[in-house]
Amino acid sequence: MGLPLPAIIMFVSAFTILAHCFIPNNVALAGVLMPAAIAFAAEMGINPALLGLPLAFSLSAGLLLPLDPVALLAMPHGFFRMKEMCRPGGFISLVWVVVVTLIVYILVPLLGFM
Repeated sequence: MGLPLPAIIMFVSAFTILAHCFIPNNVALAGVLMPAAIAFAAEMGINPALLGLPLAFSLSAGLLLPLDPVALLAMPHGFFRMKEMCRPGGFISLVWVVVVTLIVYILVPLLGFM
């Protein structure tokens, strides 16, 4: 593919967070994206954990987005506008992509996946 591994990990994480905007269900996203990430890792010749871990960590970041059911149920109708949650949620999501990449680079060697 030609991209360095950190860029691929960032892409997987960012794509997973973006997919939450369309499918705000972690179980459904995991069922759809995890097999694709594992196949992509196998095609690239890298350990599937290098793409599976950031995918799993990013699935848990669904609370950062305004479409999360917890945020929608906890706040009454009209309490916030969508753009009020998108601004901080978007910034936190960008920071999350960098943090997940660093976590994977620290955690994967400790677990023996590299």
